[in-house]
Amino acid sequence: MNDFALAHKTYQDALFLANRYSSQSMFKAAALRGIGFILIEMERLDEAEEALQKSLIIEPDNDVAINELEYINELRGP
Repeated sequence: MNDFALAHKTYQDALFLANRYSSQSMFKAAALRGIGFILIEMERLDEAEEALQKSLIIEPDNDVAINELEYINELRGP
């Protein structure tokens, strides 16, 4: 398993745990941002965008997620 695959699995596990055991949505949003970041690195932009959009539903003003979505748009080009 490469580093990106391991990181993706780790963030997926964090999301699972956040959903199951935490009442604080900030943990779920953080896990989704992590998933989005790793998916960008894996060049899976559609999935990354989806994860980041889900994180923004929880934390609409999160600058990290907003910046990552802008970066995805830059990668896609005109």
